[in-house]
Amino acid sequence: MFVFYKMISQKLIVNEITPVRLSDTGEKVLSLMNEFKVLHLPVVDNNNYLGIVSEDLILEMLDEKATIKTIVNGLNPAFVSMEKDVFEVISEINEKKLTLIPMLENEKYYGSITNHSILTALASIIAVKEGGGVIVLALNKKDYQMSEIAQIIESNNARILSSYISEHRDSNMITVTLKLNVKDLSTIIQTFERYKYTVTAKYQPSNHNSDGISDRYDSLMRYLNI
Repeated sequence: MFVFYKMISQKLIVNEITPVRLSDTGEKVLSLMNEFKVLHLPVVDNNNYLGIVSEDLILEMLDEKATIKTIVNGLNPAFVSMEKDVFEVISEINEKKLTLIPMLENEKYYGSITNHSILTALASIIAVKEGGGVIVLALNKKDYQMSEIAQIIESNNARILSSYISEHRDSNMITVTLKLNVKDLSTIIQTFERYKYTVTAKYQPSNHNSDGISDRYDSLMRYLNI
């Protein structure tokens, strides 16, 4: 029996995180960071996202009682958009060495995802301690048949270690993420495509990296094994 998980990037958002305002002092922001146990916080102005303020940036201020407006030019512009999948979020937060990444919807601040929320949610989902690769499929809800998906994978001498289903930005579709026990996904992907499945992403370790995907996989595995 396969375990299904309905979890998308938006569900990782930590609602308790309070965005920083330009009128907030460095002293207040450091207090918030301590409260939320992060080293970064989003800065917004009337819900318009301005960037990320870091603890280091505040500590460089000559006066911690000065407002964030005085260091607005030093903010980190990093963010992820609503359509990013969980693995892209992990790659972004890991590669930029952040403890938090803001999510935007229609260029407006929507919420923040912390590294802790990612670890908590994903560690038990994608069989972190098991080797292998990850395939992400997008398909119409009416076409979804896990038995057929499993048959395709097993016909290539592989098996599913874990899987979860998440919503797609198209309400008629779903996203199926599969953690497999094999590292080389090429023949499995070819079979999926022969059966008219849409493979939207793959994450596999590799000694050759022409598109950055293996780097993203490796960063994911390093991140989740912290």
